[in-house]
Amino acid sequence: MTNKFVKKILIFLVPIAVSLLLVEYFVRDIPNDYILKREYLDKNATDVETIILGSSHTYVSLNPELFSSKTFNAAKELQDIQYDHEIFNKYKEEFKNNLKTIIIPISYPSLWSNLSEQKSSEFDLKNNSYRMFYGFKKNTFSLYDYSYILSFDCRELSSELFSYYILGSTNMVHCNTLGWKKRPKTELDTNYLKNTALKQNKFHTVKDLNDEAAKRNFEQNNKCLQHIIKWGKNNNVNIVLLTTPKYKFYRALANKEQYKIMHNTIDNFAKQNTNCYYLNLAASEDFEDGDFADSGHLNELGAIKLSNKVNDFIETEIKP
Repeated sequence: MTNKFVKKILIFLVPIAVSLLLVEYFVRDIPNDYILKREYLDKNATDVETIILGSSHTYVSLNPELFSSKTFNAAKELQDIQYDHEIFNKYKEEFKNNLKTIIIPISYPSLWSNLSEQKSSEFDLKNNSYRMFYGFKKNTFSLYDYSYILSFDCRELSSELFSYYILGSTNMVHCNTLGWKKRPKTELDTNYLKNTALKQNKFHTVKDLNDEAAKRNFEQNNKCLQHIIKWGKNNNVNIVLLTTPKYKFYRALANKEQYKIMHNTIDNFAKQNTNCYYLNLAASEDFEDGDFADSGHLNELGAIKLSNKVNDFIETEIKP
């Protein structure tokens, strides 16, 4: 291979590489929920008294503004227990100062969930977001795992860049400054609630509870919870394991064995650890059809009810 040929290749490749690096920089610089949550915790973790972890079930259902203590919502859609554990580990030294309560949602699929094993562009983008914006590491080396732009398809990437840099969109962050995402109340549509129950149950039900991957994820998620609970016990921090309200049709479709294992496992955590409490509101009669945005998530009015109920539980049932 002659030097002349190498130079031609470099002349062709270098501008492409520089362009890709610039795109990578600009797309990472677009504000998003992950950046907001990380920056808040970087600055304020030492002052937080109640931290809300978890998936969309707490992301949209618990408003920190309605809590008596200084509270922050670090939950996000599809965030599993293992990412909860990583966020906890990242800030646990700062949490020692003032933290009194950790809220972790435990829903029907939680104990078997592993976001990193899901294969689709949506899940890849979520996984890469934690690595890019929280700095979590992966044990494998792949350019794909460290390049944010490779998580997008071309149209989605172009839309993000165009919306923010050309149109000046301010809607790139979906939560408020304390990490809560509001789901506005809409006209009650029972058919929609039933349809989302079917869709969500299909996604949340484990196909085979005895499958090796399912058992491995169950064991790993349990270890993460045990570690957080043990740390809480050593640092006088209470753990509230919360099952948020679910629409009646969603509950009716749930696999009874999977739900029983989930309930018994969490119930045992609460019984075996004096700093651990299980607040199961899945079938709470205090929530009506009109409180749901879909079968598994509360709207703004439902979130007000749940936030007040969880806060009251912390203030009256846990605090002396």
